[in-house]
Amino acid sequence: LFKVSPLAGLTLTRTVALYAICMVLVVILLVSFIIVVLEQRRLSSVLEETANVDQSTTDHQSKKTRKRASFRVAMVGLVFSFLIVIWAFWLSSLNSPVRNRPPFRHADAEGWVEYLRQLTEDNTPVDEGGLLASIASAVITYPELDVFDQELARVLEEKIKSIADSESKVYTACLFVRQLNGTQYGRYKHVHAALKKLLREASQSSLYACFMAYWYVEDEYMVKEEWRDTMVRQRRLVDIIMGLIADGRLKGGDDRLLMKAAIIEEIKLVDDPKLTAPHLPPTYLPTNLRTPITGVIPESTYVFKSAAKPVKLAFRSLYDYEKDTQAVIIKSGELGESDWMVSAVIKLMEEIWGRDGGDFAIRRYSVFPVKQYNAVWLEFVPSRTFQSIVDEDVNLYDDFKRDDAKMKRFVKSCAAYSVITYVLGIGDRHLDNLMLTDDGTFFHIDFDIKFMFGRDPKPMPPPLKISWEMVEGMGGLESEAYREFKCYTLKALMGLRTHAGLLLDFLSLHRSMIGQVELDFVRDRLALDKDDDTAWYILLNLLDESPHAIIPRMLDWIHSLAQFMRH
Repeated sequence: LFKVSPLAGLTLTRTVALYAICMVLVVILLVSFIIVVLEQRRLSSVLEETANVDQSTTDHQSKKTRKRASFRVAMVGLVFSFLIVIWAFWLSSLNSPVRNRPPFRHADAEGWVEYLRQLTEDNTPVDEGGLLASIASAVITYPELDVFDQELARVLEEKIKSIADSESKVYTACLFVRQLNGTQYGRYKHVHAALKKLLREASQSSLYACFMAYWYVEDEYMVKEEWRDTMVRQRRLVDIIMGLIADGRLKGGDDRLLMKAAIIEEIKLVDDPKLTAPHLPPTYLPTNLRTPITGVIPESTYVFKSAAKPVKLAFRSLYDYEKDTQAVIIKSGELGESDWMVSAVIKLMEEIWGRDGGDFAIRRYSVFPVKQYNAVWLEFVPSRTFQSIVDEDVNLYDDFKRDDAKMKRFVKSCAAYSVITYVLGIGDRHLDNLMLTDDGTFFHIDFDIKFMFGRDPKPMPPPLKISWEMVEGMGGLESEAYREFKCYTLKALMGLRTHAGLLLDFLSLHRSMIGQVELDFVRDRLALDKDDDTAWYILLNLLDESPHAIIPRMLDWIHSLAQFMRH
């Protein structure tokens, strides 16, 4: 119990102490109850022996005496319980790691300034993404650094040559610009100008930079001129579809044809690219900037039956419009900011592992929040849930053992997402949130900030989610594939430990969702206060224990039963 579900933010010793206090509290309440019962019995026997007293007087005194005795004993038990609870809270806050632990890189603004001066004097190359995230995190954490505005801007211009080669760099720069646009950070004029210059240069060669500058920074003049029309067409496509959804006109039948007609009329997006005017710029879905689309498929429109009424739309790809399709799921009433943040963090982790030569076959779905309509667009990845695999009694190992590439892809992606969910403490991991594509790639969906960083709606959640179905797909605990899975998992964790500063700085930029407590949680999961051997040992223990955990399997069964009863 202590290994699987320690209280968030506390060490193992402190967790054991709090569990012991709770047990003492329960014992005191039970003893109080037993004393009350015994005292009532004793008084009853004494009163029954008093034969010379009138019966009515005896009954009255008996009831009165019992009430007084019960009240006295109950009050004593409650007072003791109250004192123990106060002691428990004092013990949990005393020398708390959340309260006393300094930021990862520097304890105060002066320490960061010293680090900045060392950078300006040193001519050796630096990690550009790490430096950008570090400066952004420091500015947000220490607003008094505005007196070093020009020096910070000079470091950005001299040390960071380009951000176009990395989506994470572009994302960090856009997030930084948005933070500086606020009134609190309005005094960073030179830093703001340097960041805009980096984004403008990146937009000349990166469509993703153009997309982020247009939609997130909301500055269309940063966008490369020849791609500006592409962004405008994309906005018109979003406006048409969101307008039809807002009017409740995407339900089926003629409404689907109406959507197709409106899209063709507004942006000339027809099914056959041969009929599209050659002078028109390409149109991209906001969730897929890799391949342009050429037409909508109205018969594939589907409205889900859940309370939010999500809509699924499908489009034809330009280069293979007869076979290849792109689909998107649109949810109204939520922005999906936690999904967007987790998707960006997964991309950063993928880049970190790529620096060390690690290929973990990561598959993530793109997320596009549309604040204007309070909605979110989610990339639809053709796949099936592990719950459907269990319901259909599919033997994954029989499929994987005939294809080494598929097995390798499954093992690597399972290892990557095991570390991702472990480090970020992602909860609510039932079988409907575990997905598998036809090529054997494993990935997770549905990330809610309320169930992250150790928070979970289910009791006693495992810190590392390894379902038995994943183990069976690898051939069992004694198989060679499972041993490779453990090796890849350890390699992934070591890679994140090596670049922990970049990861923590990147997370700290999302101040609306992530605070000091969440950052300390990630530090604890990375075991940054321990050496590599100890971190390996902790993770190996979890890898050995998680497949045998009974309670998560029971909760998965209860969830599947609830879903069956609901439908």
